[in-house]
Parts: sequence; C-alpha cells; structure tokens
Amino acid sequence: MIKKPAKPKKTRRGHPSADTPPAIDKIRSAAVQLFSRQGYEGTSIAEIAALAGVAKPLIHYHFSSKEELWYSAIDEAFGAMMKELETMRAAAIGLPPEQVINMLALSSVQFACRFHYLVSIVDDEARSAGPRSDYLLRIFQIPSLSAASAIIDILNSTMRKGRAPVPAEHLVPAFMGAASFPFVNQQATKSAFGSDVRNDDYARRHAEFLASLLRSMFME
Repeated sequence: MIKKPAKPKKTRRGHPSADTPPAIDKIRSAAVQLFSRQGYEGTSIAEIAALAGVAKPLIHYHFSSKEELWYSAIDEAFGAMMKELETMRAAAIGLPPEQVINMLALSSVQFACRFHYLVSIVDDEARSAGPRSDYLLRIFQIPSLSAASAIIDILNSTMRKGRAPVPAEHLVPAFMGAASFPFVNQQATKSAFGSDVRNDDYARRHAEFLASLLRSMFME
C-alpha cells in the first residue's frame, strides 16, 4: 500500500513563533538536498536541522518522523515540477512542430538543471524498492513519462504522410536521460569534457543540441 504524503502539523498554543510556513519551507528544502546527496538512510534529522538553520526540536514539532518529512518534502518538490510540466504540455497543443521541439528541448534542460536533485532521489529509491519507490512511481515517474509521451504524439501527428512515427517508449527515456545526465552528474561532466554545467550558456547549448536531434527525427 502506498503511503499518502504527510501534512505539516497545525500550530499549537504555547509553542514558538518559529512554527511558520517559512520554517517548514527551509526544513523541506534542506531535507530534499540531503536526501538527494546521501539517500534516505544516510540522512539524519540532525543534519537536516543544521542545513536548514533551525533547531532539531522544531523539525520534530512539525514532523513526527523522518519518513513523514520525506513524504512532505517530496510532495512539495515534485508537485512544483509536475505543475510546470503540465503547463508546457498544454502550451504545446496547436503550435508549429519547430516551436514544440524548441519548447520541449529548452524546458527539459531547464527542468533538469533546476530539479536535478529530484532525479537523484528517484534513482536512489528505485534501487531499494519499497513504499517510497512506489510513491515516486505514482506521483512523478508515470505522470512525467505520460506528459512527455503526449508531446511526442503531438509531434508525430505533424509528420508528413508515409513517414513512420517515432516510438515514444524509446525516445522519451532516451531524451530525458540526455537532458538530465550533465546536471545530475556535474562533476563527471566537468572532468570528462571540461564543461561547467552551472551556467546559462551551457544550458542554452545543450538545449539547442537536443532540439537539433528532435528536428532530425520529426522534420528532416
């Protein structure tokens, strides 16, 4: 059974004024960063408190356990990402193919750059398999693959008659991997190619390259 995401506790009389949304946001943000670097098992509440700049008891006040904090932090982070992905999918409807391709490439790179830590969490949980992995599959992996596949369907519908459609089941995983790899593996990319992925110029060039690959599949 997949566990539902936990909700922050309500304010209780007599507790410190630090019990506010900004405090919860800091805790969630620190938790996601550490879970992505060290994994769930390798991260402690004390480390999260130190990175968030809050007292450890404040985390226990908001969240009954590390597991509850994990679900809350993941739900917040992936919710923001999936909202942007759905907006992009809706915006692609009715656009010329080249604009759809440019939007898909640029948005995918921007997502990978901004949310690379989430990909690390998904990879880490997939290796352990369990309720957290099942939850990520349901709230992120399946919806994101479905949204990307819908965009590929839009591009396939614009191809000239007689040309075989590009299979989404192969293109979507390959494209997502290509978009995210440099940002998930920043040090490896820099060591192998001398590329600093943490700048706008690299992201622009990477998006342009991915767009050229898509154009070769759908327009040439």
